[in-house]
Amino acid sequence: MSTPRQRSALLRGAAVGAVLLAGVVVVATVRAPSAASPAALAAAPEACSFELCEASGCDAALNPHLCVATGGCSATPWSAKGCSGETCSLGACDQQAPDDRAGSCEHVACPAARCAPDAQQRCGATQPFQCLGGSANLGCSADAFGWVLVVETMCAACCDTRSCATAAAPSGGDPAGTG
Repeated sequence: MSTPRQRSALLRGAAVGAVLLAGVVVVATVRAPSAASPAALAAAPEACSFELCEASGCDAALNPHLCVATGGCSATPWSAKGCSGETCSLGACDQQAPDDRAGSCEHVACPAARCAPDAQQRCGATQPFQCLGGSANLGCSADAFGWVLVVETMCAACCDTRSCATAAAPSGGDPAGTG
């Protein structure tokens, strides 16, 4: 025989079990919208522009969602609470191309002082694009667009140090420069 206290505990346990079971049934029947649903398509962020892809600093394989206002990277799409401004997807960056406004350091001749043998620092062949002013002054990059897509206080101008080799090459009819 059970006591009134035990029966009360059993009834409470049964009631809690019934509520939990009902909750499981409700959760099991509610599904997230499929990727092809109109709601999911409307919420999907647009592809980032070439400039945002280059400047983001995000690892697109791990964190393909960019909050443009803060520069934050995320593995999941940003909510309105998490990013109050524009968001975009870095998933298609390999398909983006620069527009006419994007500029590049490639084929930009370096000033003579930068090419001089006694220049403070000149970037090498593996990272030929050199910053010429700002907090990154004299910095080197392998990315032809890297310096043009940062704020001017970081890098105000850049050049392609490979132009120094052509500037120093002999001209005229004597390719060896001996005569």
